[in-house]
Amino acid sequence: MNVGEYEGGFVKPVSLPTLNFHQFNPHIQFTAAGYVNAQGEPLHRIRMVDVGSDFQSEMGKMNWNAKTGEIQSIETHPEAQRLGVANTLLAEAKEAAKKHGIMPPMHSSNRTDEGNKWAKATKDKLPKRKRVNYFN
Repeated sequence: MNVGEYEGGFVKPVSLPTLNFHQFNPHIQFTAAGYVNAQGEPLHRIRMVDVGSDFQSEMGKMNWNAKTGEIQSIETHPEAQRLGVANTLLAEAKEAAKKHGIMPPMHSSNRTDEGNKWAKATKDKLPKRKRVNYFN
């Protein structure tokens, strides 16, 4: 996995910048980076980390396709679920995309049942769903 920043459609290795959008809690930081997944697709990733904890625990992360904007995955730590982490990640990712001139995230048509519930709750415009079950 190559961590990097996008430049001319290519990924170049760089250190992760911290995005300072954490007005509600000074111990929360967001990091964003680009990388290439196992299928060779360029993705953007945003992570939400509680730097005030002893372990600097990751509260959640979201990956979205750098070319299409489709959200590929979103994960929330079990202890942080139902606390608005996924919504915060989506909002921060959209703000970072606007700030850095990159493709903003949008919901994919490939959504699990849980992903579909979350997508509907965001009130974003949704593409027609293709039911996905990654566990069978």
